[in-house]
Parts: sequence; structure tokens; C-alpha cells
Amino acid sequence: MAKFLEALHSLFKNSDIPYMKSIKTALKKVLVIRFSSIGDIVLCSPVFRTLKLQKNVEVHWLTKKNNAFINAHNPYIDKIHCYDNNYKTILKGLQSEKFDLVIDLHKNLRSFRFRSQLKCPSFDFNKINIQKYILVNFQIDLIGEPRHLVDRYFKSLERIGIVNDEQGLDYFYGEETKNPITTYPYIVYGIGGTYNTKKMPTDEIIRHFGNLPYPLVLLGGKTEEAAAAEIESALGDKVINMVNQCNLHTSAKIIEEGQFLISHDTATMHIGAALNQKILSVWGATAPPLGMTPYLPPQLLHQTIALDHSSLKCHPCSKLGGDQCPKGHFKCLRDLPSEMVNPLIEEMLKK
Repeated sequence: MAKFLEALHSLFKNSDIPYMKSIKTALKKVLVIRFSSIGDIVLCSPVFRTLKLQKNVEVHWLTKKNNAFINAHNPYIDKIHCYDNNYKTILKGLQSEKFDLVIDLHKNLRSFRFRSQLKCPSFDFNKINIQKYILVNFQIDLIGEPRHLVDRYFKSLERIGIVNDEQGLDYFYGEETKNPITTYPYIVYGIGGTYNTKKMPTDEIIRHFGNLPYPLVLLGGKTEEAAAAEIESALGDKVINMVNQCNLHTSAKIIEEGQFLISHDTATMHIGAALNQKILSVWGATAPPLGMTPYLPPQLLHQTIALDHSSLKCHPCSKLGGDQCPKGHFKCLRDLPSEMVNPLIEEMLKK
């Protein structure tokens, strides 16, 4: 089986070759496409920065309307184009811009439809879908390097002379954003996650993180309200419940001013990395080898620690997560011994 999978990997490893016509003029105006989600958009931030600083181009961004606010304060983006099921209207506006290049960082049918109609040079990146499939279904790691999504972005950017500036991610929340937390110091836990199998169960959160020396500030969206209430009921004044009580920029401010961040594999983790925060990342269905770990500058990599049950034979079981554990036991987040977790907490406290 292993030999078959290696042959399959060899067959498809070049399946993500991007489309790009020759560029006959110097780059002046570039469109970057990334529609969603929050974490993935944050992971695009080094592309905006290096395009602006290394190529001095006019940088445009095409995204979904409800995600435009994420980069509202980004100084490296000159114009944001908001897609809201208005394909013909937005396409007409994009065509009038006369872009020199389109960089597709979403790489789906919708983004391909836009770039094909703009009739200018374009390229995308290697999504390593075959390698990820092999890893999550057979626990055989054939991904290789570059592994991290951001590094795969930069690999594609090499063709226009962009190099990784090793400055990590960016997140800009604006001067008007204030921190509503008045109890210092505190530790932040982003208890959210798009999928259930990415999120540590509330009783396990209480068991492992209920005796921290500082208050635990809970962050998350509306879907985490019940979990947050349960944690707050169990831990009392050890918890400051901010779930579904602040917008993303305020959450970022709270994260930045905390002692450190605990987060599942979700947008909170990437925002923490963009703010150069210390991070204890918690991994359930997904795993660090899939290439979505906190992306910090090299000199700050020591600030992040992964809580990952890597010894499980069924781990990772998904590249995105799911509604329930396919094995039914959810051992990756229900079978974490205290002797594994406690030393990591102590190490974070020392940092």
C-alpha cells in the first residue's frame, strides 16, 4: 500500500501547475483573490506586504463582502473589491482596472472563473490535496517541503521575484479598537472552531485549564455560547467570558495584550501569530503536519508549542475537521493525559 501511495504521489505531485501567460510589462497593478475564511485571509497577509514593499505595485484584493473588514486597516492593500453574489457587476469593475497580474490564493471554480475572464497573466499555488488525502486517510506523510501554506504561497511568488521576508503574518485592527478587559494579567483561550472535531470538549478544557494562575478570557462566536457558559459555571471568577461579546478586531486586541494564547486550529490561532503572541495550539482532527501551524517569524518560533496527540494511529483524520469523530472515541482531545498537558502549560507560563 505504501509503495502504491508513493507512486500516486509521484504521479500527481505536479498536478497543481499554475496557469500564467508571459508578462510583457512591468507590474503596476496586481489583484489577489481570497474569498474566505478569516484564518485563511490572515495567512495571505505576507503576500500583500511583500507585493507592496518588494514590487511597489498597486495591490487590490477580491473577497466576499462580509470578510472585507478583516483588512480594512491593512496599509499594504490599496483597494478592496467585495463579492456578494454579484458576479457580472464585480467582474465589470475588475475588468476596468486592467490588472497586470492576478494571484489566485483561493483556487476554486469561482476564483478560476474570475481570473479566466480578466484575460491577464495569472497564477495560483500548490494545494497539496493529494498529499493531504494520503496523510489523513493512510497516515503516510508524503507532503515534503514547502509544507506550510504561507511557504507554498511564497514558492509561487518566486516567479515574479518575490522572496519571503521572514516577517510572519500581519493583522491590523485600527487605533480606535480598545481592550474591554480590565483585569491584568490574563490568559486567552479561543474555544471556537469551524468544526466540532477541532474543538476540545468543555469538560476537558475545565480539567486541563481550570487551575491557571491568571483569569482565563474565553473568545469565540455565537456557536460557542453554550460551551462558554458551561466553563464559566464550573470555574466562576477564574473565567472572563467574552464569547460573542466583541468583534474580531477587539478580540485581536484582547489576544495581543494577554500573557499567552491557547487556541484550537482556527482563525484565533492565526491572529495570535500575526500579533507575535505566545501560543499553545491545541490539535484535534487536524494536525501540524498538514501545514497550518502558527506562522511566526523564525526568531519567534520558540514562542509556540503544539498540544498534539501525535501517537494516535488515526491522527490526523481530516484536513479540515468534521461534525463528529469518525472512530467515535475522539481520543485526540479526550485522551490527553495531564502529564502531557501540564508540562506544556508550565512551559508557556515560563515564556
